[in-house]
Amino acid sequence: MLQIPLSLLAYVLALFLGEGLRDISYGGLAPEQISYQDLFLPPHRAPVGSKWCLYSGVFVLLKQRLRISPDTLRQLQKPVQQAFAVLLFGDVRTFV
Repeated sequence: MLQIPLSLLAYVLALFLGEGLRDISYGGLAPEQISYQDLFLPPHRAPVGSKWCLYSGVFVLLKQRLRISPDTLRQLQKPVQQAFAVLLFGDVRTFV
């Protein structure tokens, strides 16, 4: 029963981490420039024919075998955690 929800959680985390790595590797952003909102939206200056448009975040994470320093991954960890928290504890508006 728990396999599907746990696999979806793992996919979402892989997606956010891959999107951040894609922005750093192919989007030309520094790790300090990435916020949790950037993981939901495409960058404004990505050229149409660039590799940024060709690869998804999960593909970049699993198949591209990028050489990323541990410091870069630590800096990327905070926006990924914030984006995941926004999905988990989103603002649910009620009329109460």
